[in-house]
Amino acid sequence: MAKRKGMIFIYYYALSRIYFTLAYNFFPFLIDRSLKKRKGNCKQCGYCCGSCRYLKGNNCTVYNNRPRDCNWDFPITKFERKHLTSKDCGYYWK
Repeated sequence: MAKRKGMIFIYYYALSRIYFTLAYNFFPFLIDRSLKKRKGNCKQCGYCCGSCRYLKGNNCTVYNNRPRDCNWDFPITKFERKHLTSKDCGYYWK
């Protein structure tokens, strides 16, 4: 069962990255609209970072100077928040 949940996570994550790439390049207003509705702050839970080489425990060692390919705007949508982050994530939508 744990392996199945891991595969579902990978599937959802891949879909969210495809959505982000398409929306960022062709429909940036969709991202802007969702980010304006997003509240809260990053708590550096590390869940959206996966197996990043800069992640030590649950803390990002380069958070203030992180490269652009990091998940700067993650989670972008309510769907990503619900399915791809931990319960400790500091972002939420009203």
